[in-house]
Amino acid sequence: MNYIFIKHYLVALRVHHWLKNILVFSPLFLAHQFNYDSIKEATIAFLSFCAVASLIYIINDIRDIKFDKLHLTKSLRPITSGKISRLSLVFLIFMLIVIALFLALNLNTAFAQILFAYFCLALIYTYILKKIIYVDLVILTSFYVIRILAGGIAIDTVVTTWLIVFSFFLFLSLALIKRITEIQKYTDNDLTHMGKSYTKKDLKSLYTLTKISQVTALSILTLYIFIAATDLYSNNLYLIISVIIFYLWFDRLLSATKKNDMKDDPIIYAIYDPMSYFSFLSIVFIFILAI
Repeated sequence: MNYIFIKHYLVALRVHHWLKNILVFSPLFLAHQFNYDSIKEATIAFLSFCAVASLIYIINDIRDIKFDKLHLTKSLRPITSGKISRLSLVFLIFMLIVIALFLALNLNTAFAQILFAYFCLALIYTYILKKIIYVDLVILTSFYVIRILAGGIAIDTVVTTWLIVFSFFLFLSLALIKRITEIQKYTDNDLTHMGKSYTKKDLKSLYTLTKISQVTALSILTLYIFIAATDLYSNNLYLIISVIIFYLWFDRLLSATKKNDMKDDPIIYAIYDPMSYFSFLSIVFIFILAI
C-alpha cells in the first residue's frame, strides 16, 4: 500500500521529467568548468528547477483536470484520477515552494530571479498562452533555453549566443513534434474538447516547421564548429561527427512520429529509447575528445 502511495506522488511530481533539468549543467560542461564550486552550484540549480518544475506540473494538472479526463493517458494521472487528496496536494505545493526558495536564495539573487521568471512564465503559459497556436510552441521552447541560461548564471559564466540559438531551434523542433503527436492521435473534435487549438489541417505546416528548425539547428552547430569552436577545442573538426549524430537522431524522431510510435513528449521518448541514449553519450564523448 505504501509503495503505491509513494508511486502516486512520484508520478504527480513527474520525477522522470527531471532529466530535462540536466540542461542547467550544459554551460558548465561547454565552458569546461569542472571544479568543485561550479559542480556544487550547478547541482543546486538542478535541484531548484526540479522543485519548480514539479510545482508547475501539479498546478497544470489541477488546471487541466476537466480536459485531461478525456485524454488516453493523462486521465490515468494521480491528480486527474483523484488518487491524491486535495489536502495532500496543498501540502505538496507548500513543500515544493519552500524547497525551491531555500535552494535558489542560497545560490545567488540573479539565479533566484530567473527561476521566479521561469515559474511566472509557466503559469502564464498554463492559463493563457497554452491555447494560442504557435505562440505555445515558442513558450515551450523558451523553457529549455531558460534552463541553460540559468545554468550559466548559477556558475557565473556567460552563455554564448551560439548555444542559445542552437538550443532554441533544437527544442523548437521537439516542441513541434510534441504537438504533431497529439494531433495525429486524436480527432479534431477530441482536440477541441481537450482545449487544444490545433487541428489536422495544421499537420503539414507543423511538419515543415519541424524540418526547418532541425536544419537551422544543424546549420548553427556547423557554423559554430568552424567559426568559434577553436577558442575552446583544439580538435574542433572532431565536432563535425556530432552534427551527423544530431542529423540521424532528428531523422529517427521524425520517423517515429510519422509511424505514430512517438509518445506525447519526444523528450520522454528519448529517455526510454536506447539509440537516443547512445546518441547523447556519443556527442558528450566527442566534445570531450575534441578538447
